Amino acid sequence: MKTTVNAPFMLLALAAAASPQAPTSNPASIPVHNLEIHHFAEDALAVLAERYHVVIGVYGTRNAPERETDAVESIHLSFKDGTLGDVFDAIVRADPRLLQWRTSANGSVHFVEYGPLPLVDITVHSFEAEGLRRMEAVSTLSKIAEVSVWFRDHGCAPNEQFIGRLPPEWAKFAVHAKDVPLSAVLDDIAAKSGTYYWAIQRDQYSSGRCVITVVP
Repeated sequence: MKTTVNAPFMLLALAAAASPQAPTSNPASIPVHNLEIHHFAEDALAVLAERYHVVIGVYGTRNAPERETDAVESIHLSFKDGTLGDVFDAIVRADPRLLQWRTSANGSVHFVEYGPLPLVDITVHSFEAEGLRRMEAVSTLSKIAEVSVWFRDHGCAPNEQFIGRLPPEWAKFAVHAKDVPLSAVLDDIAAKSGTYYWAIQRDQYSSGRCVITVVP
């Protein structure tokens, strides 16, 4: 199933903020100025990723109720001067669903939400894609042998969502991966698509049903 959320990026107030930064191996040190956040944590992270050109991935496993009863609350944060690392720390403190964040070896930032998700750590032995579009990413990734086996073994069905504005034409890009974790493949897709953000959440229901929602 595919869902598109056409949400304009009016989630952060970036008064007199610094210009977007070039990709860096230490994104936590990027300076931020006069930053205010008034929205859901995941939406705020998506905007920060695009603005500062830092790849951010959010993943986790949730024991989901068959019916949603608890509404997710917005977070409200304000920074005069600081770093992205300060912002990430504050977002984790403000949203109890987020357990931790870390910087990976390739300079991306990963957040764990609810609980670990082993799917992102499986090794992709080979993935070659030419002329890939963001809209095609999830269906293409689900055909990777290691990913397909994981889905089958855990009885999970894929679902995908897209957030942000939909451009009239989606950029095409190539992805070549060998013996890397799935998270690294998602990092590469996020960087090359220009969104700089991805998310995977596993919803495990008491009935045994399992749904993996992916935001590429």
